Amino acid sequence: MVIEIPLEASYIGAIVVITFLVIWILIGVISRRYIRSLTDYAVTGWRIGGFVAGCAMMSVMCSLSTFMGIHGMMLAIGFPIVACYYAAVVGFPLVGIVIGMGLRRFGAFTPPHFVGWRYGNFARLLSSIAALIVILWYLNSNMIALGKVFELMLHQPYLMGLWVGGLVVIIYVILGGMFGVVYNQFIQALTLFVAMIIPAALILKALGSPAWFFPPFSFVSPMAESMVKVNPTYFEPFIIFKKFPTHYTFYIAMMGIMVGMLGMPHTIAPIFTVKDTRVVRSASIWATFWYGFVVGISAAIGFAAIYYCNLHNLWPVMTKPDYCLLYTSPSPRDLSTS
Repeated sequence: MVIEIPLEASYIGAIVVITFLVIWILIGVISRRYIRSLTDYAVTGWRIGGFVAGCAMMSVMCSLSTFMGIHGMMLAIGFPIVACYYAAVVGFPLVGIVIGMGLRRFGAFTPPHFVGWRYGNFARLLSSIAALIVILWYLNSNMIALGKVFELMLHQPYLMGLWVGGLVVIIYVILGGMFGVVYNQFIQALTLFVAMIIPAALILKALGSPAWFFPPFSFVSPMAESMVKVNPTYFEPFIIFKKFPTHYTFYIAMMGIMVGMLGMPHTIAPIFTVKDTRVVRSASIWATFWYGFVVGISAAIGFAAIYYCNLHNLWPVMTKPDYCLLYTSPSPRDLSTS
């Protein structure tokens, strides 16, 4: 099922994208006014509150996989993908409690800063190399997704997406430091939430879900019973996920994803900007809540797509499910993930 994005929709999308790119740069410019020292530039002078930091953490973790990837992977694999994302949700409190509290109490700027103070310069070097390897791997996948979004949704060259997205981030980081980064992530979190919940609600309403106004509840609505009728194995991850033939390996994989959150330096970065350890706890709670809510919305969209495909016997052949995009058709009878 391949749906070509209409040129008219791509023009509207281009206007929206340009508007947000300008807003992000302006936030970087405005943030520069609040920078008076290295501490202000590197960690905002420890002036960020828990709600803003929590939203920033959620925004960092969501990335483009929330729009591009999870729905196609759910169509290809099923419910285990939802379990993987919820394992990452559980990892957010670990980031705040296990790492965030100690680093903020120490007053570190980065994890290698703390490691160097505790174990010496050689350990600092190893920690920096490890952090760079992880972040470059994560950044590479997100930049590829950014280029694909420009190519598939805006009908623009793939390389243009890479250059435009990369340059905008560089500009607001250089101009605004962590002020620009955190407040841009905060705006992106709010935008992402609205952009997810509205199409999800429309899709679920068109499919007849009584819980359409609150998409994460689509799993407990009568639609869940309808899903079992059209797809009896949907809620049986150990049957569907052939890579994990036993429940033991499945649980090990979930633990790996959950604990793996501790090794992702970009999720920790907003914690360095908060006022004190009390705010670290608040930021971790907000991040867990918002990320769990967004994952619930994504899962509901994937749930609706699988239900629709089973109901109408319309199964797409996806050679690259990770390139699958959320697209809501203008016709309410043809709502799908394409």
